[in-house]
Amino acid sequence: MSFRIEKVMASLSKSVLLGFTFLGINTIVFHACTDSNTDSKVSAPIEFVNKDTVSNIDSSSSPIKNEPLPVSLSIGAEEKLILSLPYKIKPGHSYNQVKEIFPLVKGIRPEEAKDELANSGYTESITKTTFAGRNISLEFNFKNDSLYSMYLQVVETNPSKAELFFNDIKNYYTNLWGEPSHDAIEEENHYLQSYIWPEKNVNNVYPFVTFGQNRGIIIWGLKNGNPL
Repeated sequence: MSFRIEKVMASLSKSVLLGFTFLGINTIVFHACTDSNTDSKVSAPIEFVNKDTVSNIDSSSSPIKNEPLPVSLSIGAEEKLILSLPYKIKPGHSYNQVKEIFPLVKGIRPEEAKDELANSGYTESITKTTFAGRNISLEFNFKNDSLYSMYLQVVETNPSKAELFFNDIKNYYTNLWGEPSHDAIEEENHYLQSYIWPEKNVNNVYPFVTFGQNRGIIIWGLKNGNPL
């Protein structure tokens, strides 16, 4: 419990002085306790620290805010819009709601161009445009006009550029949402890294980013079901 000096001095007639120590001009510490007729708890010590000693106080326990992870992408207005899609577009959005958020979206067609899927309510919209100097394909999947997944795909054939691009995308969303869960699949001639943000799951639809290193394919967006 903290209190002002004058209140302590005024109550000394009812208090027992436990300690009063002078250390040059550097520190004065004293304790006060209440008499037997009042609460027997001892109040917290009051300390006066000379400002010249402040630099010697250990601050290692102070919380340190993490620095943002590096993102080297060239981000213009269209890139900002595309990067915002995984958190602006929600599972359950209709095609018209998606179009309000992303006006570049193309029209609806049967999923995988199969009429039997369309007859079961499955449709899709695929839009091709550019993103940070690369071609990008954006696929929106619907069941009965309710969005259930979204895939944003870039292919980068240069291995070093592909890895840098993947890290940029992962870091962008990590800065936004925190550390993701991670899984890696390594098979003969196939290596895939997958990251998801479980706490952002809505109706079992997860934000994710994957990297197929062998073919330089980077995909991110919203995936139906936990991909790990």
